[in-house]
Amino acid sequence: MVSKAKLVSVLACFVSVSSLAENWKVLPDEVDPMSSVQSYYSASPVTTSLSQLRFPYSDVHSWVGVGCNSEGHYWSFIGFTDKNFTGGKRVYGEVEHYTKIKYDDELKTIHLIEADNGRNFLNVATADKRDFIKGVMTSNKIITGVQWYGHDDVWFEYSMKGSGNAINAIFEKCEITPLVNIEKTNEKLDSDLVDRALGNNGIELNSSTKLDDLMDASLLSPKNGDWTVQIASFKTSENALRLTRKLTQAGYSTYQTAKNNLFYVYVGSAVQREDVERFRVKMKKEFSLNGIVVRYSSD
Repeated sequence: MVSKAKLVSVLACFVSVSSLAENWKVLPDEVDPMSSVQSYYSASPVTTSLSQLRFPYSDVHSWVGVGCNSEGHYWSFIGFTDKNFTGGKRVYGEVEHYTKIKYDDELKTIHLIEADNGRNFLNVATADKRDFIKGVMTSNKIITGVQWYGHDDVWFEYSMKGSGNAINAIFEKCEITPLVNIEKTNEKLDSDLVDRALGNNGIELNSSTKLDDLMDASLLSPKNGDWTVQIASFKTSENALRLTRKLTQAGYSTYQTAKNNLFYVYVGSAVQREDVERFRVKMKKEFSLNGIVVRYSSD
């Protein structure tokens, strides 16, 4: 992991130069010189509280961040330029907060933990981080906050514009399978994507075609740990099956998995990442599909 002092420095620098940014950004890479572990970060534009904080906190800014490293770990947090949190409960040496969070119009509860050594961060608890990142990637905005000394609940509204692209970009560097594919968000757009990629509008799926038949037609079965191209993801199995069928008929090693109510289509596999990367470029030129290189896992 990158050193705590260096992390604070990097993120403080980010805040100082990005207060006018509109989209999420990918921050400069960091390497821990002691362990050689590479860390990557993405972060939202900075924002101020919805209600004015009193002096000396009247100019406090906040942002949402997601990080990962070359060992395949990821985390999420809410950063502040200053802090005076109240209402937390100390449990096993950590100060925990349970607070409300609103993803667009969906209201939930989130578990946050104060960073140690007095740093101005609230880390998203491990049990909540996956759902939190998914919410960040699929929402237009989120609102959350904590109790603040002399103010009770203080809420911040964060823009999620560009969050999916930024988070997926760092996850690709960390070789983490994306939690959400954000290129398409509804069934109609999914279907349009297939039609454009295949250059053939109105392709019909034979009702007798089964996924097992397509898997049998695949030329190469991947093994856990192999590199592969995640070519697309869909909200409906029908669209994933249409793309799988067409690519298989074209002679490509194509297979499909389902996870978290999404249907993923993968093409090709190899032990060496550079081989799959060259294949990804070929697929983009041939089918205009912006695939990403990931490690295959049957789990």
